Amino acid sequence: MVKNITTNSDWGIFDSARNTSDPRNLLQVANTAGIDVTPLTAFPQSFDADGFTVTSNSNSINASGQNYIYSAFKKFQTTARNIIAGAEGIAVAASANMGAGMDWFLISSATLYAGNTPSTATHKGVHHNGTAWVVYHTDATNAYISSSPDGYNWTYQGAFAIGGGLVENIRWNGTYWVVAGQSGNATTTDPTGASGWTFSNILRGWSDIEWDGTQWSGGTFNSIQYAPPGADPNNGAMTTWVSYQIATGLGFNATTGTYILCSRTDATQHLVQRATSIGGALTTIQSIAGTSGQFTYGVAVSDNAFVIGQGNGEYTTNTTGTSTVTRRSNLGANRRVYGKNWDGTSYTICSNATVSYMVGQPADSANAFIDITSDLTAAGLTGNYFGVASADGVKNPTTGF
Repeated sequence: MVKNITTNSDWGIFDSARNTSDPRNLLQVANTAGIDVTPLTAFPQSFDADGFTVTSNSNSINASGQNYIYSAFKKFQTTARNIIAGAEGIAVAASANMGAGMDWFLISSATLYAGNTPSTATHKGVHHNGTAWVVYHTDATNAYISSSPDGYNWTYQGAFAIGGGLVENIRWNGTYWVVAGQSGNATTTDPTGASGWTFSNILRGWSDIEWDGTQWSGGTFNSIQYAPPGADPNNGAMTTWVSYQIATGLGFNATTGTYILCSRTDATQHLVQRATSIGGALTTIQSIAGTSGQFTYGVAVSDNAFVIGQGNGEYTTNTTGTSTVTRRSNLGANRRVYGKNWDGTSYTICSNATVSYMVGQPADSANAFIDITSDLTAAGLTGNYFGVASADGVKNPTTGF
């Protein structure tokens, strides 16, 4: 809306609802009862990502020597977002892909609870299934649902506890939501995640869960297990694939049919292994030195590479080879790496102290992780970064996550 205040002039309104493309020259005069004015060649202007550009020298909107007052409103965007879950709530980025210097917006615990009493427990599992976001609370009694792709307009949910244990992860396989934790799991077929949750103790103890198009699999605190074929993760007892002291990292590549498993065999040995079938033989890629406080919770898999988050750093390699993994950055001593995500452009790894991302698949040593912790701190999310997801990172549920 613009008005010349030097001379007598109307209030002119230009918008993107009636003019869906440039030039925006369909005029509505606010101070009269007249209908829309036919697009006027005298008022050409464009709407830009960061504002608008006036190319006319009309007396009504841009004449030399005239003074104007105006009011401009940015259209509400419903683009996909990145979301990181942490101790204070969730941080939402105004972009579908990661990047340093991005503006993050904190949605606090109090806002997520929408009038309910906030808890001090950490928000951990987060995922988007193409229809809705679900963020789960680590106290296993509270969750938040958002059907808005931009990550706003959350609804508090508190009716589907999973046995009182800590929640570790959440995934959608095209039919079921699965929330996995220390005491068991909750499932629902409601794609919005807002109703119909049931509890089972089959998946108890899981930290990293995957769906390969046929079967669920995941890591517990002492083994990696998999379910019988079928969409319902409650349809039978779990089968142990391999037993280690802490076996919590798991990833699946639908393109190559490769599984990547990360486990801690004892306080100092961390194994990275691969298999070409669920429950199949494991090939050790590398043993990584670690300490008792360093856990590997996440494996992010893309088309031809994978990234693991481990307490001694972040590592990458290709999914088909058996070469050693490459260490990309040091997270510091005794880090517990939790969240992992591949959004089609970037990998993102969350730990209890840092969040970092790497653009592109790590085909060469030039690719490196970029720390964006300071961006999140500025938004109000400080420490214990547990979950990360992006709306455009949802993979085809028929071929796996």
